[in-house]
Amino acid sequence: MSLTGFFVHQQNERRRHWEEDAEYINGDLVQSIIEKARQHDCYVICGMAERDEREYDVFNSIVLIGPEGVIGVSRKLHLPSAEKLYYKKGNVGDVYDTPIGKIGMMTCYEIFFPEVSRVLAKRGAEILIAPSSIWKGGSNGGVGSGQSKQRLFSYAPIMRAIENQAHFLLCNAAGGQYLGEAFGRWERFGQSKIVNAQGEILGEALTNEPIDISATLTNESLLKSRSDYMFFTDREPKYYEDLVR
Repeated sequence: MSLTGFFVHQQNERRRHWEEDAEYINGDLVQSIIEKARQHDCYVICGMAERDEREYDVFNSIVLIGPEGVIGVSRKLHLPSAEKLYYKKGNVGDVYDTPIGKIGMMTCYEIFFPEVSRVLAKRGAEILIAPSSIWKGGSNGGVGSGQSKQRLFSYAPIMRAIENQAHFLLCNAAGGQYLGEAFGRWERFGQSKIVNAQGEILGEALTNEPIDISATLTNESLLKSRSDYMFFTDREPKYYEDLVR
C-alpha cells in the first residue's frame, strides 16, 4: 500500500477508502512511477489500493512498472484479519517476462501459503517478490505474537527461495499507521530481505526505519540451485490431490 496507504477502521470506511484513497491503475499515481521508471531505465514494484469499476470494491494490489509502462498487476487473494472487510479477493498473479528476469508477485501474508509461490514457480518465475506491511501491532494489540511473527517473516523468504529454486525479495514497509480507534497505531518491524535461489541472504534490513538495500541476483545462482536439487523433477502431483479438493 505504499502509494495510497491502508484503510482506517471506522464507520463508512469502505466507501471513503474507495472514493478518497484508492486509485485506478491508469491514474496519476501509477503514471508518476512510469515517468520515473523511464527516466532511470528501471523496473519498479509498488503496492496500492486499486479502485475497482464496481463502486466501493477495492483490491490490495501490486503493480509491476517498467519504462514501457504497466507490465502487470497482482491482486491479493489471501486476506487476513480486518482486510477481509475492506478488500475484494484477487487471484494468483501471472509471471511477467522482463529484461531483468521472469517476475512473479505476491503480497505479505501470502508468503505463508506455499501454493502461491509454487504456482508462480511452475509458471516460470525466476524472481519472486512480496511487498509487505508486517505489523508488530500497537497499543490496542495486534495479530499474532510479535516474536513468533518476526521468526516467520525471517525464515519464510529463505524457504520459499530454496524450495522453488528462485530468488526471493521481501520488502516490508517502514514506520507505522493509525488504523482507527479500535486498532490504534500499529508499527512495523523491518525484516526486508533479498535472498538468492540458494537461500543465501544477500541484503537485509532489520530496522523499522527507511533504508536502502541492494544485491546482485545472477543466473548462475539459479542454475546452481536447479542443478543441486531436482525438486521439480521429483514432484509427484498425482498424490497431492487432497491439497485442492
